[in-house]
Amino acid sequence: MSRRKGQPIITSKEDGSFREALKLYESKQYKKSLKLTEGILKKNSNYADAYALKALLLHFLNEPTDSESYVGKAIAKNPDSPIINHVLGILRRNQLNYVEAAKFFKKALDNGATNKQIWRDLSTMEVQNRDYKNLSISRHAYLEEFLGFRANWTGLATAHHLNKDYAAAEKVLTKFEELAKGKLTDAEMFEHSELQLYKNHLINEQDTERALKDLDELDTLDKLDEMESRAKYLMKLGRSKEASKVYRQLLKRNPDNFKYYTLLEASLGTLTKSPKYRDALYQKLVKFYPRSDAPRFIPLTFLKGELFAQRVGDYILSLLKRGVPATFTNVKPLYSDPEKVEIIEKIVLDFLPKSLEISPLVWVWTSYFLSQHYLKKGDVTSAKTYIEAAVEHTPTLVELYILKARVYKHLGDFNKAADIMNEGRLLDLQDRFINSKAVKYYLRSDNVDEALTLVSLFTKNDNSVNGVKDLHLMQANWFIIESAEAFFRLYETSVAKNELEDAQKYLGLSVKRFNGIVKIFEEYYNDQLDFHTFCLRKGTARAYIDMVYWEDKVFANPVYCRAVEGVSKIYFQLFDKPTKEEEHEDHEDHKKKDKKAKKDKIAKQKALEGERAKHLAYVDDSDVFGEKLIETSTPLEDFQKIFFNHLLEQGGDKILTNDLQYNVQFRLNKVALAMGALTKLKTLT
Repeated sequence: MSRRKGQPIITSKEDGSFREALKLYESKQYKKSLKLTEGILKKNSNYADAYALKALLLHFLNEPTDSESYVGKAIAKNPDSPIINHVLGILRRNQLNYVEAAKFFKKALDNGATNKQIWRDLSTMEVQNRDYKNLSISRHAYLEEFLGFRANWTGLATAHHLNKDYAAAEKVLTKFEELAKGKLTDAEMFEHSELQLYKNHLINEQDTERALKDLDELDTLDKLDEMESRAKYLMKLGRSKEASKVYRQLLKRNPDNFKYYTLLEASLGTLTKSPKYRDALYQKLVKFYPRSDAPRFIPLTFLKGELFAQRVGDYILSLLKRGVPATFTNVKPLYSDPEKVEIIEKIVLDFLPKSLEISPLVWVWTSYFLSQHYLKKGDVTSAKTYIEAAVEHTPTLVELYILKARVYKHLGDFNKAADIMNEGRLLDLQDRFINSKAVKYYLRSDNVDEALTLVSLFTKNDNSVNGVKDLHLMQANWFIIESAEAFFRLYETSVAKNELEDAQKYLGLSVKRFNGIVKIFEEYYNDQLDFHTFCLRKGTARAYIDMVYWEDKVFANPVYCRAVEGVSKIYFQLFDKPTKEEEHEDHEDHKKKDKKAKKDKIAKQKALEGERAKHLAYVDDSDVFGEKLIETSTPLEDFQKIFFNHLLEQGGDKILTNDLQYNVQFRLNKVALAMGALTKLKTLT
């Protein structure tokens, strides 16, 4: 911690006790530290620094209310103390209040803190807050204090990079290379290699010609990045012939990378040539890479007519004759062209009777293909015919049951689909994939209890009756969001049946699960905090920059969008129909008059307590059924604060975001904001 500005080392008994309390805190002996801190305050109630430390200790001992009261006392006693501001910065950081934490750390430094490590704490908060302008200042100040660590030079370079000052970033990295020349050990060569490539990418942002020359002089450990960068630079400089040679080398390394084939064509200039010309190129590539699927498939994306029929026939039949289950998955991208779909259908239908001559299993996989084919076309009846024939022929293949369940799902029979998927699961009880599919199908059929029973077979259920808690801990988004949607459908069913108590329970559980998705994504965002220092120490600057940019869009992820869209229906309903709760209360008041009804209610409450363990998602959860989330007088404000603001900040260019923004602001009678969302929505659509 930091001493006061201009204050000499203090030797009084109280200050000695305070230093001892700090040591106990740093060794995570919070109770002992708190006892010592309270002793200091009993002797001297004006010891301001001790109030700040007590606030921090109470936070770690899970007493947030008392903690905040001591924050106020510490600031009131001495708002300019560098120790107080440093301690309160740590407190706010642990409370995930990064903006306030940055303010306290900055104030500690402005008031003469002698602990220069605070610059690192401040810079971490600034990058977490995306305050890149001040980040460069903080990282530079920290580097000035600790010049001997390469991580600090890398930190300043990444700060300049995030500010898009590529020249300054390059200059910092070059300066360290000059200072460290001839002094690096073997253990430091990986970090050196990574940072050389990182610097090369920075040079490319300024001058591609210079970046290429720099790359020629490098000898790094990441040869793949070297080759990909060289090819990219050559293409950018118009030296496509040289680039094509590099892409051929890359294909030799990995002939299954579809991207390399497209880039090779771009470098050869064949993308604008006739389909026959391009096909000739790929026929040569097939000879070079006979075991690769890519050069056989890619021509199917641009060929038409008879040549397409010939090539696609060779491609599909070669796979079907070998009994490859994924044959349809491979050709599915071609189904955007109706003409190609008809050609494929004719080829496979003609082959079906001949397939029995090769092998009964080939016939099964051909029928499997045709079922998928008709399902993709929307002909569910034909899809059902082919898959049922395949299952009847060979009732021991798990894949057939998965497809049959999908067909029944498309027919709208979710219960039957779930039962079929479970039938397939029983064929291989060790297979997590089919087990997860069965769970998902039971959730789609709103059979949450059966889904929980199955999913709990593969979860860690210590001190739990099922796997709900473990699935939240493992961040199993697929299960949590499917559960949320299932509970909402159960709520709608209960309302239709006028089963109001069940309806409230299911509504709360639905919001609770949607909120679980929010917590997971907030954890994704908060988890980057440790990497702001870890990546710099490890020298993985390229991966670090990628992570920062990924985090900038984490709340625009499709799973998060799906959760926000799902929960919006609930909060809009709570706002539009507040009388539903009143009707429920009136219903309860009426029942209270009847003695039998009172007994029924007590019995139901006991049953609900029994269900508490079944739905418990977190340790010490005080709102298992989500009652606090739905019993609100401000549903729109809660929706914005808990769910929507993250999406609004990071996904403002999405149709969903502006649609929800319009619906929220219109309900709040904020016409200007509603019209703004509507205008943007019109532009996007």
